[in-house]
Amino acid sequence: MPDPTEATAARWTVAYLCAAWCRTCDEVRPQFEARALAQPQVAHVWIDVEDEADDLGDLDIATFPTLLVVRDGVPLFFGPVLPRAEAVDALLAALARDPRRAGVSIDLGPLLARLERAQS
Repeated sequence: MPDPTEATAARWTVAYLCAAWCRTCDEVRPQFEARALAQPQVAHVWIDVEDEADDLGDLDIATFPTLLVVRDGVPLFFGPVLPRAEAVDALLAALARDPRRAGVSIDLGPLLARLERAQS
C-alpha cells in the first residue's frame, strides 16, 4: 500500500462482503481483523450481506468472500477473492502500483454510500 504518511496519501477502503452462515467467511475473518490492525491507514469494513441487505441495493453476491476495494471514493475492484491473505495482499499491491488499470462496471452506489456512512 502507499505510504500513509505522505501528504498526498490516498484514502483506501477494503470491504469484505460475507454471510454469517458462510464457513469460509468464518475462516477469513481473523485474517481480515489482523489486516485491519496492521494497516490502520486503510479503512477495513466487514459487511454481512444478509444483515445489511438494504444497504446493498440490487447487488446479488453469489460467491463469498467478495471484496470491494475503493481508493478516494472510486471502486477499483469488486469480486470474489481466494480466502487467503496472500491473495488479498497481492491484489492490493497491484492496485496500489497502478489503480488506473482497475475499474468496476456495475452500479455500487448504495454500497459506496454505506461505506461512507461507516467512515463518518
